[in-house]
Amino acid sequence: MTSLIIQSSKYSFYLLFLLSLPIILEVDQILKIWLITVPEYASIFTVLVLVIILINSISGPLMTAVQAAGKIAIYQAVIGTLLFLTLPISYVFLKLGYPPEVTLYITIVIEIIALILRFFFLKRLINFPVFQFVKDVIIRNFPVVLLSVSLPLIVKKSIDENIWRLIIVVCVSLIWNSIVIYFVGLKRSEQKIMKKGLQKILHRIRG
Repeated sequence: MTSLIIQSSKYSFYLLFLLSLPIILEVDQILKIWLITVPEYASIFTVLVLVIILINSISGPLMTAVQAAGKIAIYQAVIGTLLFLTLPISYVFLKLGYPPEVTLYITIVIEIIALILRFFFLKRLINFPVFQFVKDVIIRNFPVVLLSVSLPLIVKKSIDENIWRLIIVVCVSLIWNSIVIYFVGLKRSEQKIMKKGLQKILHRIRG
């Protein structure tokens, strides 16, 4: 069960990050092509929503594990109350004159706190190895994110904004991110499984 939770969190994050990174890097161009007239806060809202989705991709399997334990009354009360606090806290900050995107920054902070609380509940309910999860998923994600962003960002800074830059950045991001995830994000045993899976797919394609 522990292995499934860790792998689910890791793979969910990697797949979403693979698709999200090019959008985050070229969000302005993508929105211009899609909407033509881009609303004032559309870019920052898009990026922050993607960040929230990435955090939730890590939390998802943890939520399933807690629910599988059966004792969810206290968990639902605590996490539900915490998530509900997003609304009144956001209202206070907006009344104080902060820009609209502050609501999403608050959501990110609360989602991180909720993630930490889920660790606490899992440790208490099923003696979940929190340190192993943190080491194999969260800590391992940091170099993956930093390395994956580096090359596409350099390419973006080197080319003036146009449709060709968008295409190049997307392609470089997808290819480079896949390489980084494979060699940095996956263990050797996971690389072997991935390799066998790709070989099977190629074998089927070749007929």
